[in-house]
Amino acid sequence: VKRGSLSTMEIQALRGFSDSRRFDLDYYPGIRPGEANRYNRFPEPVYYKIIGNLLEPTQRLELYRTYPFDVRPVTDDRPFFSYVLRLSRLGQAFPLVREKWLFFIEGGLLIPVMLVQATVAAVLLILFPTWFRVRAAGFEAEWAAGRVFIYFSCIALGFMGIEMAMIQRLILYLVHPVYAISTVLATLLLFAGIGSMLTTQWSSTRISDHVRILGALSLLILIETLFLPWVMKNLLGIPLIARFALVMLFLAPLGLLMGMPFPLGMERLKRSGQEAALAWAWAINGSTSVVAAILSVVLALYVGMTGVFIMAAIAYGIAAWTASWPWLADTNVSGPHRP
Repeated sequence: VKRGSLSTMEIQALRGFSDSRRFDLDYYPGIRPGEANRYNRFPEPVYYKIIGNLLEPTQRLELYRTYPFDVRPVTDDRPFFSYVLRLSRLGQAFPLVREKWLFFIEGGLLIPVMLVQATVAAVLLILFPTWFRVRAAGFEAEWAAGRVFIYFSCIALGFMGIEMAMIQRLILYLVHPVYAISTVLATLLLFAGIGSMLTTQWSSTRISDHVRILGALSLLILIETLFLPWVMKNLLGIPLIARFALVMLFLAPLGLLMGMPFPLGMERLKRSGQEAALAWAWAINGSTSVVAAILSVVLALYVGMTGVFIMAAIAYGIAAWTASWPWLADTNVSGPHRP
């Protein structure tokens, strides 16, 4: 590989080196079809054709669409060099690797399998038992219970989505995965704890305040999602310690707001006077958090980390909409609250 044109002498050296070792050439400027597929022979010059299609702008997109594996260039938003599987074409790819499943496990299929496994385990071991116990305790307001389920699922999905995507996104900026993991987790958990503590000292329990916090959090996620690439591009040259400080400053308001929805939701349930509802909320949030951590990785593989940020913003937006409707303590009110 060279940045610039290959000279005639360089091409001749390349050909001589390959011929002396019986290496097949796939491409060089001016290569002829007869020079490919000479030693390690296939029924047709597969690699020669693929490289030719990749280098031809009119055929490249068609190759991306039809090839059994994902050979699109990686980006900072999807920096997964080793993940080449396309779930929609597993049947076509399986014979090409001589029907060996190890390739698919190493290539990333284990992650979607883990997602299915975690979802089934969460439903069977956490949600079903807790729901039956809740019903036995008299928690039978189905519509209110449905809103509780959506709310606590969405805030867990949003929290874990931000956490996982931020860790992956900031590896490049903070040089090493250990630095990214420790900085993101420490900052988000510290300020989420502060935000949770603030809600316990907050005298206002109005539903309108609850909705505003969730709406502000959803909007802040979208703003920081747009702003983060600019920060990473233009402030990559500052000293590493300054980057740590900048990331913490960047994450602090997110963490502060992300720590508030759970205690605010639990406070609303507490006013209902039903302890079973609190157990149900804990189970929903805990099981969804486990599933959401894996789901965030799967989404990042296919739609990129920006897609995960948008998903988190949507999840908090849905939680805000759900919070605007009456729950267990408010079932005597019809329709959304208009404080």
